[in-house]
Amino acid sequence: KLSHDDIIENALILLVAGTETTGSTLTSAIFFLGLHPLAWDKLVREQQKIVSVHDTTELTKEVLDECTYLEAVIKETMRIVPVSGVNLRSAEETVIIDDCQIPKGTPVFCNVRLTHELDPKTRRSVSNKDTLSSSL
Repeated sequence: KLSHDDIIENALILLVAGTETTGSTLTSAIFFLGLHPLAWDKLVREQQKIVSVHDTTELTKEVLDECTYLEAVIKETMRIVPVSGVNLRSAEETVIIDDCQIPKGTPVFCNVRLTHELDPKTRRSVSNKDTLSSSL
């Protein structure tokens, strides 16, 4: 059974963790939109259209369901800059990668952020500011 203090500590951890991850994601999204003015313009047009159609700025589930480009921007931001940049896995079989043997059962770390930053198929030049990403 958790004590009153344990419950308070756990609640604070959840509150801080949720706030930090949301804040980081939104900061990254604004940064990327600043680098890609056409994506920013498309997002603004989507939001203006939704506000004019509903004649309100109140956020409801129905309104949020229409924010498809906003959702795409957030998902793309989380793909490029994930909140948790490392995944821990275990090698299911012995493999050799770049002349290095990784035995079955060995813990393997996958750095998601670095994967996207170094992959020439998903990485676009910062000077190409026409879109947020090749997938949007």
